[in-house]
Amino acid sequence: MPSGQEQVAPSPSFGMVLYRIVVAALLLSALVLVACILVGKLSGAGVESYLQASGLCFSLVGALALGHGLGAETRSAHDKATTCYVMALMNYSIAYNVFLVHGLARALVNP
Repeated sequence: MPSGQEQVAPSPSFGMVLYRIVVAALLLSALVLVACILVGKLSGAGVESYLQASGLCFSLVGALALGHGLGAETRSAHDKATTCYVMALMNYSIAYNVFLVHGLARALVNP
């Protein structure tokens, strides 16, 4: 190998990147759910309103990140767009998991 060239580390595959995003989203979802349950139990107001509020917040942040990603893509800032798309995907995943748990909790309480 010539001395002017440095060895480049292989980039991770798409599947590996997607796997990391999914694992991070699941861990953050679990953290959000635990926080909602703790706050709901400590306040005595119940968990439902906290689950709804956190799901709505993560949906809104996901929409904002998606909008920024689309804007960055039109300006040909592809690295910024990629980061924004990953943030949108993570926030939408967290919101989906929160709404899923909220629906399951409602189904268990009110069969």
